[in-house]
Amino acid sequence: MSERKTFLTKWSGISCGSVHRLAQIFAVGLVLENRVSICNDEGQSIFDFTTDSPPSICSWDPNHTVLIIGCENGAIRLFHHKNIKTYHKEDNHHGRITCISWDLSGQRVLTGDQVGEIFLWYIEDAGGNRELHPILKYDLHSPVSAAVFRSPAPPLDPHKVPSTQFAALTIEGSVFTIDEAADQYVLVAQNLQGGACQLLYCPLTDSLVALMGNLSMHIIGLSMIDREVQTTRIMSTSPNAVFGDSCWISAGQGLLAILAGEQRIRIFGLDQDNEESYSLEPPSNLNIPQDDIFVSLAYEYHTRSLAAVTQGGRVCIWRYYPDEGASLAATGAGIVQNASTEDEDGQNQPTRGEQCWEMSFFHETEQKGKTIHFGPGPMGRVITVMAERNITTIKRNEPKAVLSSDGTAAAIQLNSTEIALEREEQESQIIKSNLRISGMSIDSQRLVVWSGKKVEVYSIGTTHQQKGSSNDEEEEQDDEENAPHLEASFNFVSQCLVVRGSSLFICADSFVYVCNMVGSPRQTLPFSPDEGDPCLLTVSPQGHLSVGTKLGVIKVLDVRGQEAVLKASPWRFNKGAPVSISINSDGTAVGITCLVLPEELRNQLKESNQNIKGQNQQDNEDDDVINLDMLSRASIPDTRIHVYSVERGTLHSFDFGQQQLYPLSIQWDSSDSRFFAVCLKRFIRDPSDGKWHDSRDRHLEIATCFFSKDKGILMSDSFPMQEDYQSLVGCHIPYLFFSVKSTPQTTHQPKVGQQILREYQGLDSSDPQTLEAMRNFTYALTIGNMDEAYRNVKYIKSQKMWENMAQLAVKTRRMDVMEICLRNMGHMRGMIALREARREQQPEAQLATIAVQLGLCDEAEKLLKESKRWDLLVKYYINCGKWGLALKISKERDRIHLQSTYHQYAQHLESLGDLAGAIRYYEEAGTSEVEVPRILIHTGRTQQFKQYADNSESQPLQIIWAQLCEAKGQTKEALECYKECKALLPAVRLLCSEGKLEEARILLGSQNDPLALEHLARAYESTGDAEQAIACYTRARRFGPAIRIAMNSEKENSVMMLALHADPVAMVEAGRYFEQKALFEKAFTLYRKAGALNMAIEVCFKGNLRESLHQIADDISADADPSLLAQCASFFVSIGRFDKAFNMLIAAGEYDTAFELCEQHNIVISEQLAEKVIQSLQPKETNKKTSLMGQQGPQQGQSIRFGVTPERKNQILTSLARVLHNQGSFQIAAKIFSDVSDFVSAVNSLISSGDIDRVIAFANLCRDARIFLIVANYLQRLEWRARPEILRHIITMYQKAKAMDELVLFYEGCAQVEIDEYLEYGKALMALKEGQRYARLSKTEGASERLEALSKRITLVEQFIAAKNIEVSDPVNMVLILRKLLSEPDIDGSVRAGDIYAQLIQHYHQLRRMDEACAALKQMSERGIAVGPYLERDVIEDICNAKGLSPSDIGIVEEVVDEDGLEQGDIRAQGPPGGNQSQVAKSSNKGKVQDDEERWEDEDDE
Repeated sequence: MSERKTFLTKWSGISCGSVHRLAQIFAVGLVLENRVSICNDEGQSIFDFTTDSPPSICSWDPNHTVLIIGCENGAIRLFHHKNIKTYHKEDNHHGRITCISWDLSGQRVLTGDQVGEIFLWYIEDAGGNRELHPILKYDLHSPVSAAVFRSPAPPLDPHKVPSTQFAALTIEGSVFTIDEAADQYVLVAQNLQGGACQLLYCPLTDSLVALMGNLSMHIIGLSMIDREVQTTRIMSTSPNAVFGDSCWISAGQGLLAILAGEQRIRIFGLDQDNEESYSLEPPSNLNIPQDDIFVSLAYEYHTRSLAAVTQGGRVCIWRYYPDEGASLAATGAGIVQNASTEDEDGQNQPTRGEQCWEMSFFHETEQKGKTIHFGPGPMGRVITVMAERNITTIKRNEPKAVLSSDGTAAAIQLNSTEIALEREEQESQIIKSNLRISGMSIDSQRLVVWSGKKVEVYSIGTTHQQKGSSNDEEEEQDDEENAPHLEASFNFVSQCLVVRGSSLFICADSFVYVCNMVGSPRQTLPFSPDEGDPCLLTVSPQGHLSVGTKLGVIKVLDVRGQEAVLKASPWRFNKGAPVSISINSDGTAVGITCLVLPEELRNQLKESNQNIKGQNQQDNEDDDVINLDMLSRASIPDTRIHVYSVERGTLHSFDFGQQQLYPLSIQWDSSDSRFFAVCLKRFIRDPSDGKWHDSRDRHLEIATCFFSKDKGILMSDSFPMQEDYQSLVGCHIPYLFFSVKSTPQTTHQPKVGQQILREYQGLDSSDPQTLEAMRNFTYALTIGNMDEAYRNVKYIKSQKMWENMAQLAVKTRRMDVMEICLRNMGHMRGMIALREARREQQPEAQLATIAVQLGLCDEAEKLLKESKRWDLLVKYYINCGKWGLALKISKERDRIHLQSTYHQYAQHLESLGDLAGAIRYYEEAGTSEVEVPRILIHTGRTQQFKQYADNSESQPLQIIWAQLCEAKGQTKEALECYKECKALLPAVRLLCSEGKLEEARILLGSQNDPLALEHLARAYESTGDAEQAIACYTRARRFGPAIRIAMNSEKENSVMMLALHADPVAMVEAGRYFEQKALFEKAFTLYRKAGALNMAIEVCFKGNLRESLHQIADDISADADPSLLAQCASFFVSIGRFDKAFNMLIAAGEYDTAFELCEQHNIVISEQLAEKVIQSLQPKETNKKTSLMGQQGPQQGQSIRFGVTPERKNQILTSLARVLHNQGSFQIAAKIFSDVSDFVSAVNSLISSGDIDRVIAFANLCRDARIFLIVANYLQRLEWRARPEILRHIITMYQKAKAMDELVLFYEGCAQVEIDEYLEYGKALMALKEGQRYARLSKTEGASERLEALSKRITLVEQFIAAKNIEVSDPVNMVLILRKLLSEPDIDGSVRAGDIYAQLIQHYHQLRRMDEACAALKQMSERGIAVGPYLERDVIEDICNAKGLSPSDIGIVEEVVDEDGLEQGDIRAQGPPGGNQSQVAKSSNKGKVQDDEERWEDEDDE
């Protein structure tokens, strides 16, 4: 349905007009009044201004509300926000303005005049006002007919003007290109005959298109490569036709629509990838007169609509749908004149491009048409037709339909003033309103309609059921009383209103008014500027009102009382621009559908808002009109539905984009607050631009959903809406209500239809308890709450319901629900199919199998397509008899099964008696060589088969024909046929059957056909001709029969020669033959070649073939007979080949003997030989080779060769390891010891190898206390003072072994070494303290005594160190301490007495107290302490000389000279270091001392 409005009929003449593509405004130039009027979309003038000369042309900026007007006198006027500026100077235009052209940015504009001048203007934003500044001026010396920019100009920098290129067409047929940067113009074409009409630029080909008045089209290439001009003459059916109008079409690439004075639109493809040409004509059933030609074109980019208007004012609109036909961007190449094809009857068939267009709108205006425009406003919802004296605006609106909350009354808009009222159990009634209806609202008592300025309230009374009438007279009286009548009418400017009971809720400005039935407000609900003006209203059956604002704020109010009360805090929706809102029955959820801006318009809106707000802050009202229009009308529908949870303040969304659907409306159930239905429309994505557009399929879809606060939105079911329905108007379980399409056939039928939901079929007459149980059951299944679902199952007894639920489970893809339904249905075939379906991996394929059993064939087909199981889809089509689809899918998607499909189709045709078709598809399937002879021969068509075989030239078919002849006794013909097709076997067989052996041999000649030769050999053998039989068998490489014949004929040479080429079985048979004849060498050769080594060894011993036995020794495997192996070993021992004997013994399983042989004769076992021994112990079932570093033992239950048990195996490996250890192969021995879990022996072998790193790594790997102790003890024997890391490993090993006593002893030993060798009592003290720390951790017997002794020792050492430290500061105390230490029993266990005496003597010597020094020397000698290791000889002699004594007098004996020539008494040459000599030792080991200090510090840290 369309709404038509005609305006401006009072004007005397319209010279020009322009419609804004975004804002809802248009401009009209009046030639007789020298006036320009700016009007809104309803034709109301919002601003007028006069010009000093009649306006000749005007044009809007494509992005902003800037209008350029050109006048007859050459003046240029600029209109922007009620500001008008005139540009008419001497250096500007001097003639009538003939063309105005904008660039896409709206910042550059071209103007041309009648005297040939062309100007390039730059539009500057000057403090909120727009000003024109000329950039270039050229005189083309001929009237300018058209001008166009060559490429879109980029956004301008206010301080820098970029270069621009454009082109112009003069009336004389010359085309110029002008480059701002080069400051010159170039003539690219001239003398184009016919009178210039239009000039267009094609960016895809970088070319200009000049349309001339004589219907010639000139394509001018602008690139440097292509400068030629292509001319095409368009043939028109009108003799005096000229170009009327043209426009670019963005549905395809480089498409141009042209009017050529006909009642058709010519469409040409100019791109090299798209050169298709076709035409669009109105359908003949519109009865448009032939002479009423199209005069103007317009194209709307977003909806892909092409509009044309005729001279008589008839408007036709075509729409491009990419879902059918080929994409315009992918069709053909070149401008083709013959665009249509003809069928057999000579009728023109539509081209592929033409099939993409469909006529979507037709309207007849009362005035003649001159130009047509989409707008004012975007998206093509408004169409403007301009004539000489009037302008017609056509608004295309969908008819409205509303349903009362209780489902008892509905209103359907029939046209702009009539409404059909339908009530329960009553006939439809027509209400004629005095308004041009823009909206409706209804409840059970009243119908409210409004136009935007006025409101009418109609009383519709009650139904008979509500009143309870009892007789016919009362019913007639009630009919009169309940007839709809106008109750009230009042003025109120509003676009949104709802009614509930006795209250009207009206949106106006920034308020929602709660009014009575006469429009008097009872309450006013204000909205702040931040919230926006209210524009959407909806009320629930239980009395909850939801309000949506232009800024996306949602408010929910409780209106059940005297005043409306806010139920929850206002909430802002930010997913898009809300189009509709719908509240559920209890007011806890609000459903929202919205619009979202396309990306390109989103950027334009942002730029427009910034520009307009910056230009004039005082004109906010006008700015809002423009921006809100872009937001609400230039947007595209969102594919999501949104539900706002009022209680939780959260938003939930569900996207239908994957199904290529977008929502139109949401209808909540009138009683169940969880259930709602969504009306959906299909769209399709066009591959040419990647955007989505409405589909040609106008059938709507219905989706039923549940809303859960926790789970969000869950779809329950979906199905297509019936074709006779137009829209979804309400939901009342178990029914959905729809408005019925208005057609001549449905004039007297109800305008509202109802459809029962799938899951409620068969339950429409059930009691409320059953319906409630069904609702709860469906809801529980949808959200996945199976426990709740089972609780409601007991109330449902209907078999039909379970069938419906099973179908619903297929729709919702719920296999778990499907199983429950099939079980309750008792559907055995379905259960079997369910079990088989689980073998499929894809869930869709599983569901498709069940859907077939339930009769849901369409759903099964859809599921198989979604799962991309084309093989199953082909089987489905075959089972359904859809052979065409099966073949198509198999060709395109399932080519792996294509031949199988062809074969099945051929069988199908054969069953139908179509033998010719069956033969054709058997050939396609590649099975014709088998199936075609069967068909023709079994049906008695032998001659036809003969012809088919001759024509096909197929050898198998020729052979079948020869076999048929042979079966009939026609041997001569059969033989000739066999020879022709070179079928040697049947030919030889036929000749042999006739006894013609020589002829058969000649036929074979030199050809080696094995089967034919074998057959001929059998024939010769049957006749006793051994030579020929052997020859034929040999050529056929059948050596077994040939050897058999040769042995029977005693031909030994032939037997040997044939056996050498035969298989092993034949070789063994021939070997036995030679063994029986005592020809042992030949037998040995054949046995060895055949791999029968046991038999070869036996022959060697039997024939005493020693050399042969030597040759075969390396080939003997472990699978040989053990007794033979032992015999071979003895043989090799006897001749001194102990290595080969060892291998034989190992192979025979005599391991102990083999190892004894190694020890006796020093046979070195290499790593490879050890590997071989280990391999020989592997199970027979295990063929996997195992390396020494990764050996695997036999698994449980596996048998070991030679009966070796696991215990015996370990013994053998242990013996092997010991032999390897004795031979010095320590690492291999360690690995084998480790494999048999003898870790002690393994670590001892590693220790013997001297590889410290391996020893440590092995200990860490074993984690055995014994191993740790062994390794620690081993490491102590090394130079651990020179390698601190070894010291750390020693301590770590003792710690891991938890051997605290041993660790304490180690620390004591370390301390003693520091004292004895380096005189480092400080480091010794550190070691003793470490030992004390670990002694405290010891739990063994006697630990406390050891700890006490160690503590005492530490105390004595500390006293000695303290005494040495106070030698200078407190020498008296030092002497006392040292004397006390000497009195300690067993002082040598802690501090060496010699060191104490040495300290005293040196102290006395330094103080020259020689008496005390001499006495100390005597005491030292008396205690049996050697003086030399502790004191220097000079000190001793000095003391003795001072006392007049010799060393012998005080008990010091002179030492003899050692073998090195040094006296033992020389401290520097003998004994432990002491005194100054210890300093020498320390000096020589300075690096070691530093390392020791770091070592002890590290140990303290640990």
